[in-house]
Amino acid sequence: MRPFETLRYDLSPAGVATIALDRPDTRNALSHELYDDLLAAVAQARDDGAVGCVVLTSTHPTTFCAGGRLDTLGGDVPLVERHAAAEKFPNVFAALGELGFMTRKHIDDFRRAWEHAGLDVHQSIGEVE
Repeated sequence: MRPFETLRYDLSPAGVATIALDRPDTRNALSHELYDDLLAAVAQARDDGAVGCVVLTSTHPTTFCAGGRLDTLGGDVPLVERHAAAEKFPNVFAALGELGFMTRKHIDDFRRAWEHAGLDVHQSIGEVE
């Protein structure tokens, strides 16, 4: 497992990989470094056979991500650097998409498994198409 500068990566014994954006001082604003770490962490989770689920979260108490970091992605930043960041943004979504997604059936199966185990799902899960 490679060390990350801008996020935390943890794999539980149950196979849950947690990727937590960890730049609370910038409210996890997207930078080249955060994009690179996020792409590497998602690839690591995708390629690890022990991972069954990925949770993407934040260490900031109230904010997941504030958007693009203007001092490194906008304003007086040379156009070529802004263009490089613009290419990374859709790559993050593509990488997350490679992990798969949960359908309504997956969520119902999850709920039944929890109920069968005698556990209570305390959080409502919205409609998924």
